[in-house]
Amino acid sequence: MLLQSCGTKEEYGRKKDDRTLSVSRDVLEFPSSGGSQTIEVSSNSEWYAKTVKDAYNWISLSPTDGKGNGSITVTLGRNPSPDAIESKFFVAVFNGKLCSVTIRQEAGEGLSVVSSNHPYDIDLLYFNNEASIHEIPTVERFLKYMCSKEEKPRWLFDGYILSALNNKAGHSFAGCSDLSKAANKDEWLELIEYHCAKTIPLLDQATVQTAELTGVYPHRTKVIFTIPFPSYGHQDWGSIDGVALDFRNEADRLKACLWFIDEAFDRFSAGKFKNVELVGFYWLNEDLGMSTHSRITQNLINEVAHHIHCYGTEFYWIPYNDIHLYSDARVEKWKEYGFDRVIYQPNYFFRPTWDFSRLEAAINKAHSAGVGLEFECDWHGTTNYYEKDRADYNRRAKETISEFDRLGVWENDIIAYYEYHAFEYISDHPESPLDRELYGMLSSRIAERQQRFYNIEYPSQL
Repeated sequence: MLLQSCGTKEEYGRKKDDRTLSVSRDVLEFPSSGGSQTIEVSSNSEWYAKTVKDAYNWISLSPTDGKGNGSITVTLGRNPSPDAIESKFFVAVFNGKLCSVTIRQEAGEGLSVVSSNHPYDIDLLYFNNEASIHEIPTVERFLKYMCSKEEKPRWLFDGYILSALNNKAGHSFAGCSDLSKAANKDEWLELIEYHCAKTIPLLDQATVQTAELTGVYPHRTKVIFTIPFPSYGHQDWGSIDGVALDFRNEADRLKACLWFIDEAFDRFSAGKFKNVELVGFYWLNEDLGMSTHSRITQNLINEVAHHIHCYGTEFYWIPYNDIHLYSDARVEKWKEYGFDRVIYQPNYFFRPTWDFSRLEAAINKAHSAGVGLEFECDWHGTTNYYEKDRADYNRRAKETISEFDRLGVWENDIIAYYEYHAFEYISDHPESPLDRELYGMLSSRIAERQQRFYNIEYPSQL
């Protein structure tokens, strides 16, 4: 019996075409021990098969592409969890019809892991430049972000945006008008390889160690890849399938973005990380085409969103708050661009001349638009900064925490944390009253949120 749930282009707001696609089964049931099963694919076109999030370390597909009629062997390993598992993979015609297949596996033995559709407390990690010792990640450093240093260890951040602005050669991933400094294809790929070879394996290890320290394992650590920005006019980025891309053309800029998403997904999948899951991609540019080097259209972002959604992952964006009227328009129209999770930057911490009322206004704007908030406190607010302005920055960080309390941000909002190693610094300096108080205020709220969102019950002996 052919699957009846295959989507069409009309469901994605597109026109029909004459390409056909169907699969022989829409559900596969496996025992806890795993095994292999085969489904048949019927098509008059080229097709490909991909697993979705939560599945790429569990489900193996062979082959992953084909043309015309064919078959796919689906292989599962042993289920280590005491819970039954369910996920999906899909077979699709590029930018066309898509068929999903549900995979179910019986419960096994082992530790139960509760997962959510998205992280709640997301740290922006900037460990991507080995030119400085401050940029070199270790398990010990990541533990400071995952596990509180209070008397009783508690889980902290559950998600991480693998962010990047520049590489050690000074080439920009964030977009720039000086095209000689724009990162090229090889450097985009190096960014993926860096995170898959260094950052993510260390996060995987830190997750296990946090579970051992706290006595519970409530979730896998969630990571979000940052998509480098294709600067308008860049003609030396590189080639795809032997054809050089010219970023004066929107189609080529889109090709580069989709290529990056495919490479990141494939490289992450090859890593077979047990304790880390890839849940989304982050659109780094904050102005959506307002600057000269951007010139990004809504259509391009919509296409990127569609590609991300085909992997079963989500699209993240963190726009900034400024004095221009168009900032409000960006936030209010976020759904039209295809974003799934948007987090608004108040920018109060970084603007000494701004009145406190602007923080309240930014929080209210985020709530009215149905988006999350960014908590901002970098090294300016720590004892690592010179005395003249340190207290003022530290005060604004604490005011932000208190205002988040008053307006209910800590209750239910998704929060991203721009701290650029400040959290790590204040956790390391309990002898400083300034740092100790800030760490206590912040870590206690994050730990309480994690315990509530994941229904964590810590062992009494801890």
